[in-house]
Amino acid sequence: QWGAIKFHAVYLLISLFALGVWMYLPVFSLACFLLYSIVHFGRDWRNELPYQGLAYGCIILGAPALFHHVRVDELFQVITFNHSPPWLVTALQSSVALGMALMLPNKSNLSSKLWIELIVLFCAAIIFEPMWYFLIYFCFLHSPKHLLEEWRQLSSHEKNSALKMVTVITSATCVLVATLAYYLGSVNSTLNDLAYQSIFIGLATLTIPHMLLIAWVQSDQFAKDYTIKDKVNIHVV
Repeated sequence: QWGAIKFHAVYLLISLFALGVWMYLPVFSLACFLLYSIVHFGRDWRNELPYQGLAYGCIILGAPALFHHVRVDELFQVITFNHSPPWLVTALQSSVALGMALMLPNKSNLSSKLWIELIVLFCAAIIFEPMWYFLIYFCFLHSPKHLLEEWRQLSSHEKNSALKMVTVITSATCVLVATLAYYLGSVNSTLNDLAYQSIFIGLATLTIPHMLLIAWVQSDQFAKDYTIKDKVNIHVV
């Protein structure tokens, strides 16, 4: 029990630390967020693409900047409190070309499922504004894929424990977002800006411990120190 409390406390403290860094260094934090998002989202196709799926991450993250670069820049200004430099949008646009360059040499070995997913996401990037594109990708592709992958590893008993853990983490996330919204609201953000800031800054600060956890689970030290049950329960987070 104390181990679980300590685990969740460390997880949330890392998120709060990342939030504090964002408040003081928003441009640096945004640049880091984009980089580790490319790595993190690329992992969805790490078994099919080279470099742990880096090409996929570059393409899907950079696509909105190709078709809605003005809107992306406006969004960046909001979440960096009007400090975002123009080169960030240019870098995102360039990341699509980098992703294509990494992927095309292996195009004959890529599955039709990957091609269909990329085509659908490109169409979504053209049709929808960046916020809706991101929500479509995150809610209907990335999150379900990740959750189903981990859910299949759990026994019936472990699924009950996992549901309790998900409830705790989700509740803590709501508290973090509410706290962030309250703070940002006190510095005269508009309601629309407040929504963008709460979603993106909150997600960015929660992604850091999530990625650290994945790296830890895959490490040799984790394999030595934890049982199979521990691994699958922690993996759900």
